[in-house]
Amino acid sequence: MIKVNRVRRVLHNKIDRKKWDEIVQNSIVEMPYAFSWWLDIVSPGWNALVLSDYQYIFPLPEKTKYTCRWMLQPIFTQQLGVLGINNPDQRIVDKFFKKIKNRHCLLDYHLNFTNTSPLNWKCTERINYTLDLSSTYPELASHFETNHQRNLRQVQNFNLVIKSVTINDCVSFLLKNKGKELLNEDDLSKIKQIVEQAANHIEVIPQGVFFEDELLCTVLWFKFKNRIIYLLPSSSSKGKLLKASFFVVNEMIKKHSGTTQRIDFEGSMVEGVARFYRGFGAKADIYWNVKHATFVGKVLKYFKQKTENMKDSGK
Repeated sequence: MIKVNRVRRVLHNKIDRKKWDEIVQNSIVEMPYAFSWWLDIVSPGWNALVLSDYQYIFPLPEKTKYTCRWMLQPIFTQQLGVLGINNPDQRIVDKFFKKIKNRHCLLDYHLNFTNTSPLNWKCTERINYTLDLSSTYPELASHFETNHQRNLRQVQNFNLVIKSVTINDCVSFLLKNKGKELLNEDDLSKIKQIVEQAANHIEVIPQGVFFEDELLCTVLWFKFKNRIIYLLPSSSSKGKLLKASFFVVNEMIKKHSGTTQRIDFEGSMVEGVARFYRGFGAKADIYWNVKHATFVGKVLKYFKQKTENMKDSGK
């Protein structure tokens, strides 16, 4: 018998995926990161916490090494945390974190924007920029920063065109334009799997910006319910010169202006990137990062980072 209002730990092979994915589908968060198929790719063998009969859920992207259990935020997965049909209040969030207290030697985890910061945990604010598209395009454009307005006026002289491209085109173009410095082979494999799986569950829109027949810029848009997520944008040197990224974002704003849609820029904590998003009138949404490390966890993290650095440098 399932006890009401009790948080219980559910191992990977015992998770009711139908109930789990129904919560993700109907959650007010409107992000795809917590779907079971997404988590299977970025954190194989993930476990879960559930409240009552899946009233609220909490993904646990856990790994165990040298008897030390880690829970680190998976790549390509901006926000997880507590999800439910209704927003979880402070009491619900704290109930979940009480369940995982002292269970991990290393924890670095992102909640979603509906979650409050759990009490008595080390929490840091992170910023995601989103743009509400419910106004008309002229109204939205009037809030663009002066620099963005100037760049978009210049773009009108370049005769840029947006065309559909393949997912492989986007990945190949990203690799060609500094992607190899950002993504290793395992990362590339995961993003390909995510995009392939996503196409079976949500709308995936791969776009390319062309000047004549030359590809200047690519972006993957993931459209889930009322959220249009801006993923893996990449521009060539010429694309940057011709402001191709300004053009492709502006066209998406035009297309969906006056609707219930919202563009989710998926970041950023990098000021230069954040400035680009703010320039379109995007507003900051705060979500929380939670960290915890025992002495053993800190030592293992040090050696893990050292090993990864050696791999990246080819040593």
